[in-house]
Amino acid sequence: MFEPLDSCHQNFMEEKLKQLPSILSEYFFPNFYIYRKSFGDKIHQGPFSIIETVTVNGQKVYTPLDPLTPESLHYYKNLVGSCVLYPIPDEWLVMLEGYSKESYEEDADYIFTLEKMAFLKGRHLSGKRNLLHQFFDLYEKREAINLAPPNIPLAKEVLASCSTEHKEDYRECAEALEKMEELHLYGRLLIIENKPVGFIVGGFQRDAFIVQFMKADKAYKGIYTFLYQDLAQALPESTAWINLEQDLGILPLRQAKKSYQPDQVATKWRVKL
Repeated sequence: MFEPLDSCHQNFMEEKLKQLPSILSEYFFPNFYIYRKSFGDKIHQGPFSIIETVTVNGQKVYTPLDPLTPESLHYYKNLVGSCVLYPIPDEWLVMLEGYSKESYEEDADYIFTLEKMAFLKGRHLSGKRNLLHQFFDLYEKREAINLAPPNIPLAKEVLASCSTEHKEDYRECAEALEKMEELHLYGRLLIIENKPVGFIVGGFQRDAFIVQFMKADKAYKGIYTFLYQDLAQALPESTAWINLEQDLGILPLRQAKKSYQPDQVATKWRVKL
């Protein structure tokens, strides 16, 4: 009934995910694929398809690949019995009245308009603009370019230097860099004084860009803010949203993402069938 998720499922899943009205970071094939080994992802392909996976805190959950209807819910319950569907966005809850549900702050995605990240307008973001001015003054010899096969080795240099401090997603990030073309990913690379110092990688889901990885040498003051703005200004105008994904309950990460004043903090429900 279920088989390990792999690259052979890419076309099938991408077509399924296009039909789901959600820009949550889980409904994005590269995230399933890159973390498939970490979470033991398995896929069931049937009249209604579904992914078996686990959350960061170890709970087994099932991610539907078809719209929730009375028919699909009946099918899922017959397939796996009592289970937890995750992540369920607010707008899908109308189909799940009467079922037990819960949500956690650390699961929520931080979502921003493209315009906000591109221009950082408003008094609440004046500190970010000041930080950028300092960055521009300090690092005049800089170049931001698209990540492409010829410069992937430079991004890997940044990843290697960052891994001495943050090793938790080294393998996944390295695979994303190696398979950018196959996974239809897009990224930007920052070079200062001929040295690669930061990059950002993600991909498109509906009208949103999902940021999967950002690695940078934090010794360069303002580098994270620069990478966010540079990405936003480089994305096509058809992009409406930038999704910075969840904070995983890591307080400094939560504070950093909230400091950009998200337009949406998208709740992800766990619903027990």
